[in-house]
Amino acid sequence: MPGAPTGKVFEQGFLPKLTELGGRHPVTADLAPKNKNDKPSWGSWYRHVEASIRQGNVVMSGVDNLPLLVLQREGKGRIAQILSDHIWLWGRGHEGGGPQTELLRRLAHWLMK
Repeated sequence: MPGAPTGKVFEQGFLPKLTELGGRHPVTADLAPKNKNDKPSWGSWYRHVEASIRQGNVVMSGVDNLPLLVLQREGKGRIAQILSDHIWLWGRGHEGGGPQTELLRRLAHWLMK
């Protein structure tokens, strides 16, 4: 895996954000429209696992700009690591929801090449 969990879990509200690379990566580019404050117009998540990133590309960040979604090419394959179990909140429409279906669809296609 690209990231090794440190054992620290943040249980507080945070807004998932695209990193600079995430704004250009096919999995996450143009995932959600921006509002006036240049923040994504999607809902918060409430649990984030801290991880030490050994390799890969961070395309989304969470609490304190820590990695939230890390993508890595490994040999002829690909790996994705989501460091939260709260993506389901978007699907339930929490705080307006978010692009859960689209993100997971793009992620599945990227993983399959």
